[in-house]
Amino acid sequence: MPLREVTRGSYLVAEPFITDPTFYRKVVIVLDKDEDGTVGLVINEPSDYIIGESEGDDELGLPIHDGGPVEPENSFQFLHNSPWIEDSQELIPGLFWGGNMEAIVKGFTAGKLTKENLLCYRGYCGWAPGQLESELEKKAWIIAPPNPDFLFMPQPQIWRAILEDLGGSYSWLAKAPVSVELN
Repeated sequence: MPLREVTRGSYLVAEPFITDPTFYRKVVIVLDKDEDGTVGLVINEPSDYIIGESEGDDELGLPIHDGGPVEPENSFQFLHNSPWIEDSQELIPGLFWGGNMEAIVKGFTAGKLTKENLLCYRGYCGWAPGQLESELEKKAWIIAPPNPDFLFMPQPQIWRAILEDLGGSYSWLAKAPVSVELN
């Protein structure tokens, strides 16, 4: 069942008929929402970037995902399930955002963090006060409840899996063709 209100850790699932390629069939996890606006990360947009690849560090090899159109060259965000990483914030029980970069790299090289429990994103999504609410009124987004299981599944499946999990008419939307001409 979809939520009525956006909260930290909830998902914004793009309606299947959005034509803006930036958010077409995208899912955004909400990192923060307050009087200054809303911040989130697109969780189902892969990229070709890998941490360690350009430095020749074969030990890392952590994929970097595209988190959104805001500051993609200057902003790196992490989602993980490791409460021991200092300076991280718990978004929802068992899911943490951010943290000390040195501790993250040490945890990854020591095997405490893996590609299965650590996600890295470049860029983010941001909405000014009232902007997201306006988009919600126009029915551009469906609000889905927090569930960390969706984060660590194959990215191409996330959008459809969340809609199917919501059930009812959302299951039908999950099966909407990319192009109605293909129907």
